[in-house]
Amino acid sequence: MKKVTHYFAYGSNMHRLRAGLRIPGALDIGRAELPDWKVVERLYADAVPATGKTVEGVLYRIGEEELAALDRYEGYPAVYDRKVVTTIWRGRPVRAWVYVMTEVAVRNRTGLRYPEWYRILCRDGAKAHGLAHNAFLRPRPAVAGNAPRQPLLPGLEADGASYGRPWPNPRVAWPAPDSRAQVYSLFVDAEMPDNAVVGSVLATGRFAQPATLDGRPGRVMILSDWAFRALDVLLSVRANRYRAPVRVKTKTTDRLPAWRYARR
Repeated sequence: MKKVTHYFAYGSNMHRLRAGLRIPGALDIGRAELPDWKVVERLYADAVPATGKTVEGVLYRIGEEELAALDRYEGYPAVYDRKVVTTIWRGRPVRAWVYVMTEVAVRNRTGLRYPEWYRILCRDGAKAHGLAHNAFLRPRPAVAGNAPRQPLLPGLEADGASYGRPWPNPRVAWPAPDSRAQVYSLFVDAEMPDNAVVGSVLATGRFAQPATLDGRPGRVMILSDWAFRALDVLLSVRANRYRAPVRVKTKTTDRLPAWRYARR
């Protein structure tokens, strides 16, 4: 039996989809607080001790396999270190792992703002867990001067205009869940490449629910046409994947048409 411990997420892993892709074996047990700490913006979220402050986040029950996966994704021990802290969950103390930036990362990243896709991912994760006082729900301070607008995704601005390449506008209307004109379902499992850009596209998905494909567990979600086109480019170039039609099993049907990004 795997040794069970806990992990406290205060950044993008608050988002259920992102955590589900990175640590699918983890159990989300709900909101928690880390007293006498605060979140600091350093390109990505960092946490530091701060008397009288509180960090709202999400507590996961994890095993050794999930902890090893988190180490890889967080860049431990070069970018993030991890510490054991005491969180408050449902009114009682729970010891958990938390990732904090190393001194080198702090020196390199101090003063850098969150990418917009990352801020949105963290904000939506906080909202989904009812974290009313989470740092990512506060209004973002304006940037002094004529700083360029940050893209929603690298190379893709929020209004759909990209740098040198025409993209469909991401603010398209979402298709109806029962639409048969085109398949908008995507099956995602542990083999799906996980990086910051792919994760930000997947975070736009809707109606995520458990599903299986040939016995392999995963999730099926609805994506916009824009999201599929973005993934086509990202995964074909970076991960050598192609979009293949499949039929997956869900609670309501055994043969739901969906797409899956398969290895070439």
